[in-house]
Amino acid sequence: MTEKEITICGHGSGRPSLKIMSEYLSKRYSQKASNGVRRGLVAVKRLKALTPGGQVQFRDTYKTILGRNIYSQSKRQYVYTKAADGNYYSDCSSSGCATFKKIGYSVPLLNTAGIYQSALFESAPAKIKNGHVTNPDVLQVGDCLLFAGNDPSRPLQIGHVEYIYLIPTSKRYFKPHEPLKRGQAVTFLYRLAGSPPVSGEMPFRDVKSNKYYYNAVLWAVQKYISAGYTRTAFAPGRDCSRAEFITMLYRFAGSPHTSGGRIFTDVNAHDYYFEAVKWAAEKGITTGTTKNTFAPSDICTRAQAVTLLYRYAGGAAESAADLFVDVPPCSYYYNAVAWACDKGVTAGA
Repeated sequence: MTEKEITICGHGSGRPSLKIMSEYLSKRYSQKASNGVRRGLVAVKRLKALTPGGQVQFRDTYKTILGRNIYSQSKRQYVYTKAADGNYYSDCSSSGCATFKKIGYSVPLLNTAGIYQSALFESAPAKIKNGHVTNPDVLQVGDCLLFAGNDPSRPLQIGHVEYIYLIPTSKRYFKPHEPLKRGQAVTFLYRLAGSPPVSGEMPFRDVKSNKYYYNAVLWAVQKYISAGYTRTAFAPGRDCSRAEFITMLYRFAGSPHTSGGRIFTDVNAHDYYFEAVKWAAEKGITTGTTKNTFAPSDICTRAQAVTLLYRYAGGAAESAADLFVDVPPCSYYYNAVAWACDKGVTAGA
């Protein structure tokens, strides 16, 4: 287990959100208070009475305030009940304390120093060095990560708290940032089509009958979704570009008619993928890599591929992505991976 695999929750002056633990801890440690003290992690506290079932409840309950509550110290008691103006409010410490209370634990709305000093909490056996936890295996959902702030009168100058939100319980990986291979690309589409039966002779010498992508390649060629890399080779292990994959998806959709002109500055009318990219942009399947570019020659990642499929299919979010260590809930591809797993499009890497 590493900090990169752990998701934390909390908020400062913004709304409650999720973060990757390693990234957030590095960011805090790089900042300094006005007296020169680093604003990094200084202590980890744990609610003594919190049970494993309570940990699950903490996460499921905190999830409801993500992106919803407005930051306020004067209205911090309105975490789960609406204020007179119809809004919900909280700050970093009340968001967690109110969650503990809502799931049945007698925890008052403490401030950050109060969490550190309260007899309701004990020190977790975490070892901290340079703002990071060197033994993250000891952490549990609901643990309170306490950070130095700007007030030197407080113990350890504590001024902020975040909470452990998700710790993967398995070692399954999706490998979202790895290149999508051509064999994987047609397999994703083949499975999305329901893995229909195929027959006929394989035209490519580099696609053997014992490979997982054999039926997918034969199906894709027969349905004119993909051609070979050469006349006799499909190159299933070759990286798939963004242009190639969006073209496969366009053909999978039946090569629908498009209207209008050029959308991205790096996609021209004479490019083989012009209609495919234009269609995908019109349908909201892609927004490009920037406002004006699609980056057709860039390698398509596994995360990008399932996200394009998810948007095309109009999929609903599931929870299956929690099975993968490397798919944090705060990632843009979380819902897409969950949907793809649920639909049998992928089972991970």
